[in-house]
Parts: sequence; structure tokens; C-alpha cells
Amino acid sequence: MNELKLLDIFLLPKSFYQGIKSKRSTLYIAFILVGINDLLPYISQNSHKLFTGKSSSVVTTNILVSTAFIIFLGLIDAFLFCKPLGDLLNRISKKDVSISGGGNLVKLIKIYTAANVLILLINIVSIILGGGGSGSTDYTYSPSVLDTLVNVWFCAIIVRGAGVVYKLEGRNKIGAFIAVYAWSLLLLPALSFISSNLYLPLLK
Repeated sequence: MNELKLLDIFLLPKSFYQGIKSKRSTLYIAFILVGINDLLPYISQNSHKLFTGKSSSVVTTNILVSTAFIIFLGLIDAFLFCKPLGDLLNRISKKDVSISGGGNLVKLIKIYTAANVLILLINIVSIILGGGGSGSTDYTYSPSVLDTLVNVWFCAIIVRGAGVVYKLEGRNKIGAFIAVYAWSLLLLPALSFISSNLYLPLLK
């Protein structure tokens, strides 16, 4: 019982994932939240380029550029992460899982968003306390022990939610975790590269 309570605290209760709906109309919120988590380190570390010594028109332009890029990056991140993962989970899930109209993919994106929101909260606290947030804006970086632990937690949240939606059991959960963890390590440098080479040059 205690173990289950700890899992509910750190990985969110299964009832939370069971309550996730497959409505596509709310996905834009998911893209925004994922994009904020992706771009927050860049905004924090380059706040002087956004606001310091800038005219009001330039500040407004930078805010609009940042908002548009948040949506763009969130959409790219969510689909690049969840679409291949969803295809894999469809293959390894129990055969009685009903999949219609991409409903499970929508749920997976929302699970991914929930994990991102939890990391976002950590990043906000870290920035307030003077840190740079979890991860790095350098796409060539080597992750620290803390970054690794946070990423393991992040992936465990996703696998717990995916286990509910796709009815994963036993070895399938282990395989799903390995896939999620490996894919997250591959995707992070790609997203960092996009942000460094597309977003930062757009700031005035």
C-alpha cells in the first residue's frame, strides 16, 4: 500500500490517467505547455536580449516571436516524441486495446504534457532560486547526475500513464521505459539545436 501511495505521489495516480480524454480540441493547450517547458531555459538565460535596453516595440516583437515559437516548438516536440512512441506502444500493447481515430495518440500527448508540466514547475523553482533549470540550452552538453535523475522521473511518469492507456504489463513496461528514455535522450539535443539556431537569431 505504501509503495502504491509513493507511486501515486511521484508518478501521478492511475485514476488521473484513466480520466484523460481523447478530445483533440484541447491539444493546443498541450502544445503551449510543452513549448513553454522547452523554451523557458532560453528565455531565462537570454532575458537581456528580450527586455534589457529595448524599446517597447522591440520588446513587443520579441514577446510575439517567443509566443509563436513556443507553440511551434511544443507542436514539434509533442509529435516527434509521441507519434513514434505511440506506434511502438500499439505493437507491444495487449491486443484488446481499442484504438480508433488516433484517440490513444491524443491521450499519450496529454500524458507527455502532464510530465512536462511537472518538469516545468521544477524549472520555474530552479530559475527563481538562481539555477538554470533542468537540462541545458547547449545541444552538445553532457547531462549531470541531477539531469539524469529528473529525466528518469520524467520517463517513468510517461510510462506509467502509457501503461494505463495501452494496458502494458510486465516486460512490456520495461521495454516501453527503455524506448521512452532512449528517445528522450535523442530528442533533447535536436530540440536544443532548433531553439539555438532558429529561436535565438530571431530575437532583436
